[in-house]
Amino acid sequence: MKHDLRQRLRGSQLVSAPGVYDMISLKIADRMGFELLSMTGSARSHPLLGVPDAGLATYSDMVGHVGAMDEMAGTPLSADGDTGYGAD
Repeated sequence: MKHDLRQRLRGSQLVSAPGVYDMISLKIADRMGFELLSMTGSARSHPLLGVPDAGLATYSDMVGHVGAMDEMAGTPLSADGDTGYGAD
Protein backbone atom coordinates (compact mmCIF):
# COMPACT_ATOMS: atom_id res chain seq x y z
CA MET A 1 0.00 0.00 0.00
CA LYS A 2 2.83 2.46 0.79
CA HIS A 3 4.24 1.99 -2.71
CA ASP A 4 0.83 2.75 -4.20
CA LEU A 5 0.56 5.86 -2.03
CA ARG A 6 3.93 7.15 -3.24
CA GLN A 7 2.74 6.80 -6.82
CA ARG A 8 -0.54 8.57 -6.02
CA LEU A 9 1.27 11.45 -4.31
CA ARG A 10 3.46 11.91 -7.38
CA GLY A 11 0.38 12.03 -9.63
CA SER A 12 -1.86 14.95 -10.44
CA GLN A 13 -4.93 13.72 -8.51
CA LEU A 14 -5.79 15.04 -5.06
CA VAL A 15 -5.31 12.69 -2.13
CA SER A 16 -7.83 13.23 0.66
CA ALA A 17 -6.17 12.93 4.08
CA PRO A 18 -8.49 13.63 7.02
CA GLY A 19 -6.96 14.96 10.19
CA VAL A 20 -6.80 12.66 13.22
CA TYR A 21 -5.76 13.66 16.72
CA ASP A 22 -6.37 10.70 19.03
CA MET A 23 -6.97 6.96 18.83
CA ILE A 24 -10.74 7.31 18.47
CA SER A 25 -10.55 9.69 15.50
CA LEU A 26 -7.80 7.48 14.05
CA LYS A 27 -9.90 4.31 14.26
CA ILE A 28 -12.92 6.02 12.71
CA ALA A 29 -10.94 7.50 9.80
CA ASP A 30 -8.92 4.29 9.36
CA ARG A 31 -12.11 2.31 8.74
CA MET A 32 -13.48 4.79 6.18
CA GLY A 33 -11.12 3.79 3.37
CA PHE A 34 -9.00 6.92 2.98
CA GLU A 35 -5.59 6.55 1.31
CA LEU A 36 -3.81 8.69 3.89
CA LEU A 37 -4.43 10.08 7.37
CA SER A 38 -2.84 13.26 8.74
CA MET A 39 -1.81 14.36 12.23
CA THR A 40 -0.46 17.82 13.10
CA GLY A 41 1.09 19.34 16.20
CA SER A 42 -1.90 21.58 16.62
CA ALA A 43 -4.27 18.63 16.44
CA ARG A 44 -2.29 17.03 19.27
CA SER A 45 -1.92 20.14 21.46
CA HIS A 46 -5.55 21.24 21.46
CA PRO A 47 -7.12 18.09 22.96
CA LEU A 48 -4.06 17.23 25.10
CA LEU A 49 -3.42 20.62 26.69
CA GLY A 50 -6.58 22.61 25.91
CA VAL A 51 -4.52 25.45 24.47
CA PRO A 52 -3.38 26.49 21.00
CA ASP A 53 -0.20 24.95 19.64
CA ALA A 54 2.32 27.18 21.40
CA GLY A 55 5.23 24.75 21.56
CA LEU A 56 4.14 23.34 24.94
CA ALA A 57 3.95 19.71 23.80
CA THR A 58 7.37 18.13 24.00
CA TYR A 59 9.26 16.40 21.21
CA SER A 60 9.06 13.06 23.01
CA ASP A 61 5.30 13.47 23.51
CA MET A 62 4.79 14.12 19.80
CA VAL A 63 7.04 11.25 18.67
CA GLY A 64 5.43 8.84 21.13
CA HIS A 65 1.92 9.83 20.09
CA VAL A 66 2.64 9.56 16.36
CA GLY A 67 4.36 6.20 16.89
CA ALA A 68 1.39 4.81 18.79
CA MET A 69 -1.02 6.09 16.15
CA ASP A 70 1.08 4.63 13.35
CA GLU A 71 1.10 1.23 15.07
CA MET A 72 -2.69 1.31 15.36
CA ALA A 73 -3.46 2.50 11.82
CA GLY A 74 -3.77 0.28 8.79
CA THR A 75 -3.77 3.42 6.64
CA PRO A 76 -0.51 5.37 6.10
CA LEU A 77 -0.18 8.30 8.51
CA SER A 78 1.37 11.64 7.63
CA ALA A 79 2.70 13.69 10.56
CA ASP A 80 4.18 17.16 10.32
CA GLY A 81 7.42 18.13 12.02
CA ASP A 82 5.64 20.77 14.09
CA THR A 83 7.96 23.63 15.12
CA GLY A 84 11.18 21.70 14.50
CA TYR A 85 12.12 21.64 18.19
CA GLY A 86 15.13 23.89 17.87
CA ALA A 87 16.16 23.13 14.29
CA ASP A 88 17.22 26.20 12.34
